[in-house]
Amino acid sequence: MPFADMREFVKKLDEAGELARVKKEVDPKFEVGAICKTIHDRGRQALLFEKVRGCSMPVATELLGTFKRIAIAIDAEGTDLFTEVMERTKKSIEPTVVSDGPCKEVILKGKDVDLDRMPWITWNKTEKAPYITAGLVIVKDPDYGRNLGVYRMMYANKNQTFLRLSPGHHGYEYYKNAEFRGAKKLDVAVVIGSEGEGMSRLVREKCDLLAAIPLKGQLASLNASVAAGIVLYEAVRQRATPLAPPAG
Repeated sequence: MPFADMREFVKKLDEAGELARVKKEVDPKFEVGAICKTIHDRGRQALLFEKVRGCSMPVATELLGTFKRIAIAIDAEGTDLFTEVMERTKKSIEPTVVSDGPCKEVILKGKDVDLDRMPWITWNKTEKAPYITAGLVIVKDPDYGRNLGVYRMMYANKNQTFLRLSPGHHGYEYYKNAEFRGAKKLDVAVVIGSEGEGMSRLVREKCDLLAAIPLKGQLASLNASVAAGIVLYEAVRQRATPLAPPAG
């Protein structure tokens, strides 16, 4: 794993000239999205919003927006990134499960859980609520094993989100299998603020429908990444809460 955490990855992007810092306070409703769109059209730099109104946490965007930044994330040469990634997927390894890590330095449970402490972004006027768009969603099933994917989360209230598990994606199959078994919930962990390599796992997903993603050698696997800034442990209730509708 080339970076211990998100901070190291962002620092590396900064040193490589791949990061622009937005020091002025920004509004999480529309303004962050508008700036991202403008910068994307002009040069596609990664962005670090240092002051987001109503939240003490910064927001980083476009971290894997170019092949160069993906190469930096996985500590690879950018000349033939596709071949490099395919070679690494041949060296699958099982996760190393540990009992502790940075993601457990602060643990909030029950009434102490407050999702309002996080920077929820309303990206554009077609969206009806704020979202977190790039959490690494890990689902676990006794038949299928583990799976990791990115599913948008729409804000509902201080301790509840809508998780969009769409048909045609592995998370949806896990959800339907839990429903078929008669389970009342599906266990989910959402990793937010993973190191760059952790996020880049999704650019080379390679798995069968009924198998967990084989996470490649030389790059660490996870149950929930110990290097994560935030890990949300959730239960997706069967039939109790609707799936989030498509934005717009």
